Amino acid sequence: MHYDSDKILWQKGRGPQHDRTRPPPRPRPKPAAPNLPPRQPDYIESMLDVLNQIAYDVVVLGGRLARGAALPKEKDPIYCTDIAALFERVAADGTKSYLTFHYTQDLKTLDPNAQVHLSQFFGRIVAVNGLLAQHTLGQAPTKRPIIAAMLDQILLEALFFTGFFYAYALSRDLLLNRIPAGVGGEQFATLIAQSRADFIAATPYLHDANTALAALTMTTQQLIVEQAKPYEAGQRQINNVYFDAGMAAQTLAVGANS
Repeated sequence: MHYDSDKILWQKGRGPQHDRTRPPPRPRPKPAAPNLPPRQPDYIESMLDVLNQIAYDVVVLGGRLARGAALPKEKDPIYCTDIAALFERVAADGTKSYLTFHYTQDLKTLDPNAQVHLSQFFGRIVAVNGLLAQHTLGQAPTKRPIIAAMLDQILLEALFFTGFFYAYALSRDLLLNRIPAGVGGEQFATLIAQSRADFIAATPYLHDANTALAALTMTTQQLIVEQAKPYEAGQRQINNVYFDAGMAAQTLAVGANS
């Protein structure tokens, strides 16, 4: 297996030399043509920046794992800093609201499992970073298959959520009737094609591509709707992801019974 992380299209220009206290900025797209998805708001761009850094870190770490090389010296080889802030918005008057993201196909029926899956995704990153902090690759050869499988899953999920959040501006414009449905359909087709290309480009960097792709449950490109709520008693952060009081209780109950 050959790894060359500098040649990954969605990571062009990335490298370990960046300040790892914050993700590096991605190249901003040019103004959208009528058939291309529109620009995202800044806080969605921040989410995309983080997903981009995570994908890069996973590929770099996967390459070291495949070669049996030394681990990175930094505390968390996979970026996972200040994730909670991605689920917060602060208004000009200082009022803070908390974000819940939903999958949707029709902008009417909302599936809150997007928030659950994001929590599981960031939780996996915390778990891998913790596992790597306990062992060096040379001292824990039996851990390599476990780590490899987790890296594969994180990489594919990072790409899935990249496509998901790239659909934010399009979803907003469709919801507010800013663009004709036909134009929205063309833009959505462009997003689907880009997501498919990203998955294909990632295949050489997977340790077990067939197993990883078969195990991925989040495979359908979705539109996205967010809900913003002020602070409420009982809200929680699970793996640094915000849950309102109702979802927090339900998610914790499911986790306790699983």
